[in-house]
Amino acid sequence: MVIVTTTRQHPEEIECFRLPPPDGRFSPEKRYEYTYATRKSWEYIPHLVRNDWRYFTNKAFVYAGKWLRSEQRGFGDGGDYWEVFQSNDGRTETTVSWDYDGAMCYRECPYNDILMDEMIKKVEEVGESEREKIHKTPRVLPDKPWSLATLSCIKMKGYYGAVVFSLISVGVLCFLMDRMGYTPLHSVWHILSGSAITLSLYYVVVNGTL
Repeated sequence: MVIVTTTRQHPEEIECFRLPPPDGRFSPEKRYEYTYATRKSWEYIPHLVRNDWRYFTNKAFVYAGKWLRSEQRGFGDGGDYWEVFQSNDGRTETTVSWDYDGAMCYRECPYNDILMDEMIKKVEEVGESEREKIHKTPRVLPDKPWSLATLSCIKMKGYYGAVVFSLISVGVLCFLMDRMGYTPLHSVWHILSGSAITLSLYYVVVNGTL
């Protein structure tokens, strides 16, 4: 049961609860979010059939997760009390401690188990696919730059061919290392290839032909 209410006198506020309604107990089948109350009002509460404090806040709610259990250390006023929640991936736990000022409040968080589980599964599948793609050796190597480098090395006069060949060779090595997941050098490959093409064009402009 997700309850979101405001008051006419304070439209900027949202009602929050010291303990989850309607029975004041956390449910392991539900998700919760928490905040801190900024105002409370002594009013008649229909579902309790009595007067009690109502809590309101103008602060944002923080997602806690699926409730797992309550824990404590010590007893009475000298003890520490907290709630333990599970994250959506089911791998980590979040601890939310009760405060001594009595301002900590909760509310049920709407959650569609089927939809969220499908989304999490989809994200994991995409991540696995991307990791496999990165670590695979590319089947098709950039053959055009290699052809250009070989032609340049043979046809160009002086050191031009050797420089172009070196730039593209190092660039291809950076490309392979990036694709295999060793280090992110894809941008370096573009820079070196661009430099080789620029130098080749410069040579053609100056000398007229290869």
